[in-house]
Amino acid sequence: GGEQVSFLAILRKPGNASSAAAALDPRIQELRSDAGTFLVGPGENDASSYKAFASSLSPGEAEASEAADKARSEGVVKELERAAVPHVVDASTFWTRYLYR
Repeated sequence: GGEQVSFLAILRKPGNASSAAAALDPRIQELRSDAGTFLVGPGENDASSYKAFASSLSPGEAEASEAADKARSEGVVKELERAAVPHVVDASTFWTRYLYR
């Protein structure tokens, strides 16, 4: 797979939120439109880095993040969340996968 980007880590850095979002906009749009972003776990090669990333988040942090709020404003993401949570994955997993990718 390609390089994994932690949007949450980028957005946590002071002054990076708007410049990082602008630079990553095409990638973010791609992630938001792909159901696999939210529903499919990381591949074998990414499992350990995903686990480390997920464990670095405090409970509820992924779901409450600014990135999740922005993604929810997209109709397709809102529909995916409504259809998948909690039937396919829990909210924490859904949003942690998005932030990881």
